[in-house]
Amino acid sequence: MSFQGVPLLQHACRRRAPLVLAWQRGNFSYFFGAFYLFFINSVSIGFATLLLFRHLKFKPVGFVDPAMAKKVRNYVTVFVLVTMIPSIWIAYSVVRESLFKNRALGFV
Repeated sequence: MSFQGVPLLQHACRRRAPLVLAWQRGNFSYFFGAFYLFFINSVSIGFATLLLFRHLKFKPVGFVDPAMAKKVRNYVTVFVLVTMIPSIWIAYSVVRESLFKNRALGFV
């Protein structure tokens, strides 16, 4: 298994340019779209890092209270799901629309 940390970080840095440019030009619809993309990317990188650390079996720092550990785990799960479910739905819609357009152009 190779470590893909540097390309992920480079990918995250490339996502900042549209964010800054849209803000500077005052185009807020692009800004919120770019911010959403940056947010999804940040959550994905954090979740991938969490999975990598679990896969490599690093010893967790741990919580003193097991109830607090469960609470944090539940918050992380809900946060990742709330972030990823809309992005999966958007990706599905974009692919479906693209397939429809390709079929329509092939039919005409």
